[in-house]
Amino acid sequence: MKKNSFFPIFGITLLAFTAYLDATIVNTALPFIKSSLNLNILSLQWVANIFTLLLSMTMIVFGKIGDLLGKKKTFFLGTAFFFIGALGAGFCSSALPLVIFRGIQSLGASVIFVLSAALVLAVAEESKKIKVISFYGMFTGFGLMLGPLIGGILTQLLSWKWVFWINLPIIVIALICCYRGLKEHHDIKIETKIDYIGFLLLIGSIGVLMVGIIESAEQFFPLSISITLIIIGAFLFGLLLYLDKRKKSPLVDLKIFRFPLLALSALCCCMGGIIANVFMFFDPLYLKEVKNLDAYQIGLLVGLIPLSQVVVSSIFNFLIKKIALKNVIIGAVFVATFASIAHIHLGAHTTFYYLSVPFMLLGVTWGLGNTSMMAAVHEKVEKSNTGEAIGTFATLWNLSGALFLGITAAIFHIYSDSKNFEAGFFHVMLFLSLLFILFTVLGLTLYKKIKEKETSD
Repeated sequence: MKKNSFFPIFGITLLAFTAYLDATIVNTALPFIKSSLNLNILSLQWVANIFTLLLSMTMIVFGKIGDLLGKKKTFFLGTAFFFIGALGAGFCSSALPLVIFRGIQSLGASVIFVLSAALVLAVAEESKKIKVISFYGMFTGFGLMLGPLIGGILTQLLSWKWVFWINLPIIVIALICCYRGLKEHHDIKIETKIDYIGFLLLIGSIGVLMVGIIESAEQFFPLSISITLIIIGAFLFGLLLYLDKRKKSPLVDLKIFRFPLLALSALCCCMGGIIANVFMFFDPLYLKEVKNLDAYQIGLLVGLIPLSQVVVSSIFNFLIKKIALKNVIIGAVFVATFASIAHIHLGAHTTFYYLSVPFMLLGVTWGLGNTSMMAAVHEKVEKSNTGEAIGTFATLWNLSGALFLGITAAIFHIYSDSKNFEAGFFHVMLFLSLLFILFTVLGLTLYKKIKEKETSD
């Protein structure tokens, strides 16, 4: 590493760890936030979904803003947003301000996700970059893994507010570590263009579509207005894709999916996004409302999902050498489908051992979806375009998670009431099982095309 580079690298990685930790730590606390603030499922899903929604809207743009204004300056600004969001969220006593501060936190996390890896590589010595990447990946993976367990402990011993406040001392320590080293680091700016029209279309389409989906179930608006909003949202997103086809540097580039391997990986990414957002939302609620577990037990069980994600990610290189990338991806698709079907049978008397199996299998697809995407991009996309391709996959991951969390929250609201959680949970899991079966059929079609192409070549 460069002279005096250890502390800034550790500080940047610790900030990234905090952002990844925050992606899962809140899930364990959701049932207790629901009870404390007297929220229904539709209001509660906004607390979870605003984080993913804003990630899907902003990650691509924040990467370009970092290039335009300077990565270091943008990174510190994003960290400030993350700190303010975490501080304010813990003081909230109703849904709306909690959603707002959670949104501010998401904006900060979006910047940290995008720019932390770039800054770590910029500070590291050339000969140490691979070791630094390994350290960064391992440390941030532990953030995802430890989130549910730490969230359970904090909620059980203190209160749900501490799943937000735990970020504050970590941020301060990280900033102390990285400030001087990054201050000495020259912040390179490059000429870049931001597609503001595309950015506004992306925000407008997702926002309008989500409001239409959720309010159609809550019946806050007349059904005709909700349907109109859904149509407008879909139209705006279609317009974004149409305009992107005519641009040299589109905001969302779908041309890469002409390769069947990348399309299959995208399908797996969609499933990974649904696992990380939808299952990680409903499973803690099931464990609290149906199984009546305490926060520590919920954190322990839900933590099996990111735990298996970390384990599978660590042996990914071994897997693709043994059974080839296409087989790893289609295997991950089947595993997720099996786990979703197993969720249909969860009830009050389901044993710990039965629960652990589908939870761990969800983590397998989560881990393989993420790593397979990177491997597929490396294999099929030119080096000059890998950043843009990964940004497209990340947007797809977060967008699918956010949209389907809104849809399933609406389904739950239709089929349940305050006294019948199981009915809503069952219909949500039935919907997800049917969706994943459809994904499996599409995956097998793409898998067949990959093998046919390999045979013809």
